[in-house]
Amino acid sequence: MADVVLKTCKECKQELPRDANFYKAGKYWQSRCKPCHNKSRKSYKRWVNPNPPPKKPRAFQALSFETRCSVIKKINDGVDLKDISRDHDIKYETLKRWKRDDKLIIKIDTKELSQ
Repeated sequence: MADVVLKTCKECKQELPRDANFYKAGKYWQSRCKPCHNKSRKSYKRWVNPNPPPKKPRAFQALSFETRCSVIKKINDGVDLKDISRDHDIKYETLKRWKRDDKLIIKIDTKELSQ
């Protein structure tokens, strides 16, 4: 019969069988038993950036305000996407994807209006 290896938890000071009651990290065993280890995990401090960098506008929102307005106006007027892509130097496939995914929306930024 195999010998049972006992290990003492540094938190609760109980002597428990090592294989069933302790986590293994690599080739070493944790110093706390599983219940104490899980309780202590909740007290870990997670770092959160208090001043995250501002998100850059992507896709349709990255175009200038005038270009976005012009594209939407032409779409509402029934102009073909190929003509719009040619006029504004935007790939036709990109315009199709933006239209399909409902990305052709103007998000107005107050900075743009003041210019």
